[in-house]
Amino acid sequence: MSSLSLNSVARGISQASTVRCANGHFRLRSLHSSSAASLVLRKAKSAQSVEDAFEEDEEIEEDLFSTSSPTSSSKYQLDKSSIRQSNVSSILKHAKLPAKEKRKDKLSIQALRQVAACSQPEEAEQLKSVIRAWRVGGLKVSKTTAREIIGRLCNIGKPEVASELISNRLQYGLPDIDQPTLIKLHQSLISSSLPSPKLPFTQPISPTLALLRLSLAQQTEGSNPEQETLSLSTSPKGRTWKPTKAVEGWANQARERLTAAGGAWASAAQNIQRSQ
Repeated sequence: MSSLSLNSVARGISQASTVRCANGHFRLRSLHSSSAASLVLRKAKSAQSVEDAFEEDEEIEEDLFSTSSPTSSSKYQLDKSSIRQSNVSSILKHAKLPAKEKRKDKLSIQALRQVAACSQPEEAEQLKSVIRAWRVGGLKVSKTTAREIIGRLCNIGKPEVASELISNRLQYGLPDIDQPTLIKLHQSLISSSLPSPKLPFTQPISPTLALLRLSLAQQTEGSNPEQETLSLSTSPKGRTWKPTKAVEGWANQARERLTAAGGAWASAAQNIQRSQ
């Protein structure tokens, strides 16, 4: 739901719930209609937040590289590439500075976000070195930026790079990732027949994510359900979000694959389902 639609709902609430009296004061027209309208608005906002979790990052990219004046598509791409490369150079240079100079050389998180807004698969490998330099430079990756990085890499068909970034926190310094983004990554890995990332012990795991990780293990040679199940204890923090229909579909597909595999794989899937 767009912000325009939400604003229309809000205006409707305002118009429906108040009326101007003869003396110029306002009074409630109907407590029931006002409460009902407020409920509609809350539900609309909730639906929008869920949809935004899997939205393409094009809107973010436009905000990062927008200019105040209209420009042609080709010139925009040139400007975007120039800004991106300038930020790459600044971040790599910052990482090589002595400790005292690093503290004086201020870099905004916006610089990393603009580098992360890559649109070509070949830029993904460069992104790894930039994130590593960001960490060497004593800078932190915010949760919002980490979500953008992982989502963007999935969008351009490079989930294996996203998996590497998550698997090596010591080298790249990414924080815990939100469940929708992690689930999107794991579904991308399943589609590409790639192994699942190594998650840090602090990372919350929802039952849906546990199912996808078990499904990834099942298609990875040399894996066994007992070993994988030990690392799949779900966390209460991983349950504080509402899955979309697409996510529910992915979970059902994973469950069907594990059931078809039979034996210990099917039993492990049933155990995860019982924990929901």
